[in-house]
Amino acid sequence: MRVTGSIHSHDNTPQRHVKIRLKVAEQELASFKSDKYGRFEYADDKDYAGKTLLCQVGEGYESKEEFFQILSENLDVNIVFGKEPSQPISGEPPPNLLPNWIEWIRQNAGVLASAVLVGILVMLMLVRIMFSDSSENSGTEPSPESTDKVAEWHDLGAQSVMSERGSQVTLVIDQKSDTPYIGFLEGTNDPQLSIMRYAGDKWETVDRRKVTPKNISQIALAVEKDCVYVAFPDPGRGNRVSVIKTGCVEEEFLGARGFSDSLVSDDISLVIYKGSPIIAYKQLKSPRGSFVRRYKSTTKTWEAFWAPLSPPAEVGFTRLTLNENGSLFLALTQGDEQRLVLYSLNHDTWVPLIQDLETAAKVSKRMGSPAFAFSVTKAIPTIVLHDKSNKNKLAAMQLMDQDWQPLEKQQGISMGTASYLSASGLYMVFHDEGMNGQARLMKRTGKEWKAACTTFSEEKAHGLSLAVDSLGTPYVAFQDNNMGGKIRVRICSKQ
Repeated sequence: MRVTGSIHSHDNTPQRHVKIRLKVAEQELASFKSDKYGRFEYADDKDYAGKTLLCQVGEGYESKEEFFQILSENLDVNIVFGKEPSQPISGEPPPNLLPNWIEWIRQNAGVLASAVLVGILVMLMLVRIMFSDSSENSGTEPSPESTDKVAEWHDLGAQSVMSERGSQVTLVIDQKSDTPYIGFLEGTNDPQLSIMRYAGDKWETVDRRKVTPKNISQIALAVEKDCVYVAFPDPGRGNRVSVIKTGCVEEEFLGARGFSDSLVSDDISLVIYKGSPIIAYKQLKSPRGSFVRRYKSTTKTWEAFWAPLSPPAEVGFTRLTLNENGSLFLALTQGDEQRLVLYSLNHDTWVPLIQDLETAAKVSKRMGSPAFAFSVTKAIPTIVLHDKSNKNKLAAMQLMDQDWQPLEKQQGISMGTASYLSASGLYMVFHDEGMNGQARLMKRTGKEWKAACTTFSEEKAHGLSLAVDSLGTPYVAFQDNNMGGKIRVRICSKQ
C-alpha cells in the first residue's frame, strides 16, 4: 500500500513539520512529520484493502483524527488541520528570563494600553446591545435566530425558472465552474425536454435543435465543461435508453439512438468519469437485469463496462457516484434478498468493497421502497435508505472496517415516512410526513444529522433534486404546485 497526502489550514496554508501517525486496526504503521510543503508519503508491501486507515495529526489537545477507507493499493488523503499562527504584538517575548519579560512589557507598553482600551470599548458596546435587545423584546427571552442566524432558502434568479408548468426536474452543478444546470419536462400536453443554466443573474436556455422526442418519462443529467449529457427512456425507440449531448455542441445523439437491448426502467444513473459518460440502467425485458456501459468516442459506441459476479437477472437497483476526488463507485442490490453490493473502479477494473456478509444482510432487510441514495465521502461509502423496520423513516449507514455502522439515532432521521429523497455528499433533502409533508434539508456532522436550513415548503413542492457546489453550498430544485407547477431553484444561505 502507498499513502500520499497533504496537510493544510482552512485557508490552504501548508502545515509543515506536523507529526503524523498512521494506524490500521490498532496497528501503528509509521510515525513521521510532514515536509516543508505540508506533504507526506508512506509505502509498504502489505495489502490492507477493505480496512480503514487512521491518520492522527498533531499532538496533545491540538491533535485530530481522520479515517479513510482503503479501496486500492494507492490512497491519497487531504487533511485540514490547525490555523494560521497569530502574530505577536511586537515580536515574541524572550523566554525564561524575568528581566527580558519586563523589558518586553516596557517596550510594548503603548500597544498594550491601546489593546486594553479597545477591549473596554467592545465590552461597553456589548452591554448597550444587550439592553437594546431587552427593551425590544419587552422582557421576553431572545429567539434562537437573534443569537445564531438560521440559514434560509433564497430563490436563485426569478421566483420561477419558466412560465410554463414543469415536471421531473433534475439539478446538477458543474464542479469546474460551479454553474447550476437543470433539466426538466416542460408543458402539460406532450411535454418537451428543457435544459437551462444559471448565467450569473438569470436562467438561460441551453442551445439545442430539439432532436429529443416528446413524452419522455424521466431523465438523468450530467455536466462537464459546459457539455450537458441527458439520458432517458426513448419513447421513439420503444423506451430503450438514449443519450444526447448539448450545450458545447448542437444537440446530438451520443452513439446509437436506443442502444439498450430492450426497454428500460425510469431509474437511470449517469456520470462523467475522466471525460467519458458512463451509464447504469435496468432492462425490463430479455435480457433482464442491470447494465453499465461507457461511451467510447473513437468508435461512437456504448461498450459494456461491467462484468457482474452473478447473472444480470439477479441484479436490481443500480447507482453510480463520484467522490470528491473524482473516483468512481457502483452500488447495486443483488439476488432475491436484494443484498447490497459495492464496487470501486481501479484502473478500469471493478473491485468489490469488502463487507461483512451478515452485516450486509441486515442492511438489506431494512431497505424499503423507494430505493436508497448512495454517496462516497473521503473514500467512505454512505447509504441513506427508507427503513421498513422503522415505519419507512430515513436511516443512514456508512461502511467502516467492513462493517455497516449507523449514522442516525434509533428513532430515525425523519420524523415520519419520507418521500422525494435526494442526497449529495453530506446533505440530504426530503419530504417528512411526520412534519406535515414539509421539505427538510439535513447535514451530517460526525454521526449526527442536523437541520441545515429552514423548512421551505409543505407537500405542494414535488420532485426534489439536490446538488452541492464546490464550496459546500446546497441548492434544491423542485416543482412548486402552489405556483401552477412551475420549476423553482433555491439556495440555502445565511445572506
